Amino acid sequence: KISFQKNGEWVFFLREGDLLTENSFEIIQFFLKNTSEECNVIFTDEDEIDDKGNRHNPNFKPAWNRELFLCSRQFGNSWIIKKDLWNMAINSISNENEKPTIFKILLNIIYFLETNKKINTIKHLPAIIYHNRKKIENNIDNNYLVEFINKKRDFFGTLNNIQISSLTKSNIFIWQC
Repeated sequence: KISFQKNGEWVFFLREGDLLTENSFEIIQFFLKNTSEECNVIFTDEDEIDDKGNRHNPNFKPAWNRELFLCSRQFGNSWIIKKDLWNMAINSISNENEKPTIFKILLNIIYFLETNKKINTIKHLPAIIYHNRKKIENNIDNNYLVEFINKKRDFFGTLNNIQISSLTKSNIFIWQC
């Protein structure tokens, strides 16, 4: 069930200033109700919105692809994650002085799902429900990704030649749903 209550089952990542479509929660509930497969993570299509409310630059995303996620911004900011997975990922980020970014959290979740043979529980909801107020920035943390891959070499061994984009810091605001 999706709600704005703290005891809900899902966490929806939302950056400061970004907007959701008015009926976004109804769309997500419909998606969850009508999917017959297990679902732990949802990513949606998104676009940009200017100060006048004009929407532009739609980002229609493909099906889940680990390599594409690791080397590009194609998957954007619109993520809805089971609360227990979110908490597990937050707890697995070892350095307490380190700010958890959505990329770091997702990297830990992906590793967990793949090692537990549940990667097929990452689902694409093909609807634009997320509107970026600012131009989409690259939030891939180079140092963290390299360190993470080195620690999990058995899992990421096939990704040695990935070109990693530069890091841009951004604020994270979390709505627990």
